[in-house]
Amino acid sequence: MQNEPDSTPPPNQTKNTDWLLGIGLLLLLHLIQIPIAVLTVGTSLLAIGLVQLIYVIPFVLHFRKKGRPGIAKGLIIGAALTLLLTGTCTALFFLNPPDFR
Repeated sequence: MQNEPDSTPPPNQTKNTDWLLGIGLLLLLHLIQIPIAVLTVGTSLLAIGLVQLIYVIPFVLHFRKKGRPGIAKGLIIGAALTLLLTGTCTALFFLNPPDFR
């Protein structure tokens, strides 16, 4: 009997990183904002957090239906962060308008 390490592999401990794929997909989907901004003459950029719901909700429903809740969760996390970040920046801009004199 020797003190050898157990040669059996550990149980399958895969890390579920689908939420990272969802956030990455959302970053790519934000490119949809370019034609939307052109069509709305830039006003959609003021409410990018709300306009993103047009394309985020169908993708969330699609990935949940396909059995990929992690990607759907990443899309939701990314959309929430986008809404909070752009909402805060827009509010700060309108509360403290720049003085271009």
